[in-house]
Amino acid sequence: MMKSKTFPIMRYAEVLLNYVEALNELGSNTYTDEENGITVSRDVDEMVKYFNMVRYRAGLPGITADDARDVTTMRDLIKRERRVEFFSVKADVITICVDGEMQSMHTMSL
Repeated sequence: MMKSKTFPIMRYAEVLLNYVEALNELGSNTYTDEENGITVSRDVDEMVKYFNMVRYRAGLPGITADDARDVTTMRDLIKRERRVEFFSVKADVITICVDGEMQSMHTMSL
């Protein structure tokens, strides 16, 4: 008998917003992973690209590089986008697989 596995469900929009937030919070710092030779810094164009992927998918206008230049302003935009993305549920019912069985969760609009 195969044991069922459970795993958390994470929306891709959350992954993108987490990446944008991590880049934003670097501020003027740069992170280098010397073992893998990867350097990451606060890249405004990169933040705009991935932030706008979330906005465009929802049919909303994107932000500009000017909007993302200031760390505090961008932090506020990310917080607002999380509220829009995760609390404005568009579907009435979400169906997921839990322990090998399909289960429906009713959602509510806030």
